[in-house]
Amino acid sequence: STPADNDVAVGLDGKIISAVNSNIQIYNENGVSIQTKTLASLASSLGSFTSNSDPRLLYDAQFDRYVIVWFTGTNSTTNKIIVGFTKTNDPAGAWNMYTLNGASFNDSTWSDYPIISLSNKDLFITFNQVKDNIHWSVGFKQSVIWQIDKQKGYDGDPLKFTLWSDIKYKGGFL
Repeated sequence: STPADNDVAVGLDGKIISAVNSNIQIYNENGVSIQTKTLASLASSLGSFTSNSDPRLLYDAQFDRYVIVWFTGTNSTTNKIIVGFTKTNDPAGAWNMYTLNGASFNDSTWSDYPIISLSNKDLFITFNQVKDNIHWSVGFKQSVIWQIDKQKGYDGDPLKFTLWSDIKYKGGFL
């Protein structure tokens, strides 16, 4: 789709993951492609997803692992957040995959435009909550932050998280 919403992550061993709205491609340190997967197939253990969008990737040097986040669905009835953690330092290997509710507030808003970062303990994901069937520039409600214990993700355990919302500056939502 357009735009391609591309992202990339590079590990210490030189492996590269490139992502666009539809798939990820993994390359070795010499730039030779070693695997291509659709985002839908990467998350197939969670069910069937369409309208995958905005993939984000990070390499976690502290744990020598990779993280991927994207969303599916474009309204409050279909929106899911997909989060993946590699089980090892090999992005072509197995991933622990999770789904979060992108429509967390039961108010006809859904999660769009993820940005991710890592601390020593947590994965942070920001999303814009956008009202159903209204262009984001008019339908923006607020930004939220998911704070997720990354060790749980690497271990394949149920995710432990906090969802931060109602974040304001000078009386207005960020």
